[in-house]
Amino acid sequence: MKLSVIIPYYNTNALIGRALDSLLDQDLDPSEYEIIVVDDDSSEEPVVLNDYVQRYPQISYYKIEHAGVSPARNFGMSKAQGEWLYFCDSDDFVQRQVLGRIVAAAEERQLDTINAGYIMLKPSDPVPEPRRNLSSVSPVQTGLDYLGNPPAPVTWGLWVGLFRRSFIESIGLVFENVFYVEDCLFKLQVLKHASRVAFIDVDLYFYMLNDKSIVHYKRQHDGAAFASAVIRSIEAKTVLINDPATPEQTVKYLKSRRVDDSIGLFTNSLRYCSVRETIDCFPRLAAIGAYPLDETQSKSRSSRIVRELINRKQIWIFLCRVFHIIPLKIRQRF
Repeated sequence: MKLSVIIPYYNTNALIGRALDSLLDQDLDPSEYEIIVVDDDSSEEPVVLNDYVQRYPQISYYKIEHAGVSPARNFGMSKAQGEWLYFCDSDDFVQRQVLGRIVAAAEERQLDTINAGYIMLKPSDPVPEPRRNLSSVSPVQTGLDYLGNPPAPVTWGLWVGLFRRSFIESIGLVFENVFYVEDCLFKLQVLKHASRVAFIDVDLYFYMLNDKSIVHYKRQHDGAAFASAVIRSIEAKTVLINDPATPEQTVKYLKSRRVDDSIGLFTNSLRYCSVRETIDCFPRLAAIGAYPLDETQSKSRSSRIVRELINRKQIWIFLCRVFHIIPLKIRQRF
């Protein structure tokens, strides 16, 4: 079997049909790929999903005890039989008639992983014509060189890449069960270990912006856990930054990303964390060598101002205290 598509599912009965329709309309014979849907103990009956499972033998459905997206993906990987792994979210969809040729391009070049592009949409947006330059594949690079000198902007979402299953198994990689950024942590390890990576000029994925998505939910309902997950991501980047094997250009990129992540951490903490939780972020970042924020990175004027305020710890804490005087409903509009 060439490909295993893994979909973590949780209460998206109204949207899963669109994702499955796009995955069923591919340039692969039904016997060449499987679609594994892992239900993270949804509270609603998966009526639409059950209908697809009954009609299409290449779709398999499993329901597990509620544990989060990482255990769901790990369970899906444990069931996968395909030579390649692809992860799709149940509320998004993919370009039709491309996955087979993307797999073929990766096989021809003996890649560990192949990356593609994506299109971000609001629910009200018309679906544009996606790129499908299937013959346009970048030169092969190591994963670390790809990070530092990518042929296209690096995307941390899992859904822009296919991963050779034997490679993933050879490095013992599974998803960390963190509150957030599990995809970033996974891809960092992929690129750390991969010796053959390339980019294909195809918009593989349609990412639907959703104010009710799990990302927004997590920030709003458990700011402390959200902050801990972002710090874990910053820590993982710092490990690579400090690794002598990491190329200089990649170190520069990772330092820039680390600053962006830190700014995102503190600006989100204004809205979603208590003052105490925000204060706790400073020593945790300092302990992993990520605070004060690096001031050598070239950023926009607004980013430089925010970075400078964060580096002046007491000023940022004062701003945080003032901000938290504002009622929560008003704060969350910022």
